[in-house]
Amino acid sequence: MFEEPSIFLNLTLGTFVIIITVVMHGIALDVIIRYVPRAEHVLRTYMKRFWKSAITSLVVLAVFVAHILEIWVWALVYMYLQIENINNLETALYFSTS
Repeated sequence: MFEEPSIFLNLTLGTFVIIITVVMHGIALDVIIRYVPRAEHVLRTYMKRFWKSAITSLVVLAVFVAHILEIWVWALVYMYLQIENINNLETALYFSTS
């Protein structure tokens, strides 16, 4: 019969995927920090009164995109492992968000 993977293997794989998502998030934050001053200059010019709201919205949107990419990484890992109750991409994405 098919043997269940050991707890050590599960923890190792989980740790590896967490490291990947943390690095992805760090890269995203680095990019955001690098481009905020440029965006600030442009937005101060064109949105004189509401530039802070625009910057905040752009940063939140960029972090949201980073989270979405991380969710997809987890979903692909779930699909690759062929976990028992996760048999399609929609379910994998659902469980990746929690």
